[in-house]
Amino acid sequence: MDFKGYLTKGIELIKLSRPAADALAADPNAFNAGMLFIAVGGLAGGIGTTIFTFGVGFFAIIFWPIAAVLMSFVHVFILFIIAKILGGKGTYKSYYGALGVGTMPAWAAVIPSIGSILSLWTIPIAVIVTASVHRLSTARAILVVIIPMLLILLVFALFIAIMGMAGVMNFFHLMHENRQMMV
Repeated sequence: MDFKGYLTKGIELIKLSRPAADALAADPNAFNAGMLFIAVGGLAGGIGTTIFTFGVGFFAIIFWPIAAVLMSFVHVFILFIIAKILGGKGTYKSYYGALGVGTMPAWAAVIPSIGSILSLWTIPIAVIVTASVHRLSTARAILVVIIPMLLILLVFALFIAIMGMAGVMNFFHLMHENRQMMV
């Protein structure tokens, strides 16, 4: 399949087409296309950051595509492991390719703020791709996609709670020191 074909499949994925996910999973070259699509999404995010910061963040144009691809290997691996635990049948390579092509909505990140909102559409695409590639029910595919998000939210909430407790403890410590100085 050529680049235009992958664009067409990406547009079909935006419409949540399971046959498009199946076709990408069966395509041995989709892995490279997925990596390219993720890099383009990173580039779009870098351009959006540069626009948002009025050029100050220009380094993001170089850094974000590289970071996006590197982080995508880890992210897809985590999703892949969860899918396998839940009975998934797909391979990492086919999953990565289909998910990568499915990141086309992230290209909207070239538009600051609005692009981030439009990029959220990659979540239902990931559910469709996961269900299709791994031959999972929609409910299990939703679990695969949601579990990492919930874990990140939990870690963030714990971090906020710990920082809040540290702040409260510091406040009481300062109050105690001030009271001793006054006596």
